[in-house]
Amino acid sequence: MNGEIVSKLIPELFCLGKEIPMNQTGECKLQYLTKYYGDTVAVQQINLTIPAGQYCCLVGPSGCGKTSTLRMIAGHEVVSDGEILIDSLMMNNLEPANRPTAMMFQDYALFPHLNCLDNVAFSLKMRGMKKMERYEKSRSLLELVHMENYENRLPSQLSGGQQQRIALARALVTNPSVLLLDEPLSALDPFLRVRMRDELKRLQQELEMTFVHVTHSQEEAMALADMVVVMNLGVIEQVDVPQNIFNYPKTEFVARFIGGHNIFTAEVISNNNSNCTLKGNENSHYLLPTKIDELGSKIVFSVRSDKIRLSKKKNTLKPNEILCLVRSVEYQGSWIKIVLDAEDTEEMTVVISEDEYNADPIKKSEEVTASWNVLDAIKL
Repeated sequence: MNGEIVSKLIPELFCLGKEIPMNQTGECKLQYLTKYYGDTVAVQQINLTIPAGQYCCLVGPSGCGKTSTLRMIAGHEVVSDGEILIDSLMMNNLEPANRPTAMMFQDYALFPHLNCLDNVAFSLKMRGMKKMERYEKSRSLLELVHMENYENRLPSQLSGGQQQRIALARALVTNPSVLLLDEPLSALDPFLRVRMRDELKRLQQELEMTFVHVTHSQEEAMALADMVVVMNLGVIEQVDVPQNIFNYPKTEFVARFIGGHNIFTAEVISNNNSNCTLKGNENSHYLLPTKIDELGSKIVFSVRSDKIRLSKKKNTLKPNEILCLVRSVEYQGSWIKIVLDAEDTEEMTVVISEDEYNADPIKKSEEVTASWNVLDAIKL
């Protein structure tokens, strides 16, 4: 879809049946937002500002509070405490239909007896818009999602990816300030998931609309988001751009959940210049690129799996070198995943290129030495 169609579509969408506030920007603020289910705290006093026009992904394991947060923004869950503001207006007491939001559900929730055009136009019909006008606007949305040739088909005659496009068009037709997406890609096969991921990002950038997307997939969040919000047990662990979430996790949970990080625990024994020396179990020693004054304290740090080098077993070890036993070797195409048993960590994972592995194959039950540069260790 080119910019000409988008520029034509936007002013049309502002003419819908509901009154659109003049200050519509798409900024979404959550202030001390809390949700209880009986005695269970699903979301605990979270504070978050999503700037206008951002693609924000809420990511975390099942039960972390991300879907409850999304449903409170949409108005499908009652807020137990705290405030939701969109376009600087309080949302707490507004019904879902009166909020400047639209929600795209995980199962798409298309009407099975309506064709694609009528599915997209349904909300406009409920607002009393005349048939010719609502069809014209709905066809513009079908064109935006590349489904203009399918307007007469029923949902049962569409593939999963096509159904998703129709659901997306139906959500966009109301011109929301914020589009809410509840794991929209989870039902798709891996190939189609990547294609639709690209489509979502394209639409968000062309429309310059605020998207809030819930997912449990780290890969999905990294690929789509301008800002990633990592949640755990009802609280926010870290908010940042994808690159910083992956490279500089702030907590042990983020390092483990986002993946690709090995977690080590060791004791502070000295400081030298800008480095700190740690002692682990056995004869292992580590250097961290930071000073820590509390000598004797236990420190947790992480090292990315692609930053670790493997070599033949050494009898004498330098700092940031440890002996490991190969537990498994998995072929992953262009790279090889090697799982190791090592001191000071529950499990150690290293990824190397296929070419590197082929040049010096590593076998299960082999003893090897793992090492890394001091700057690749991140204090948590």
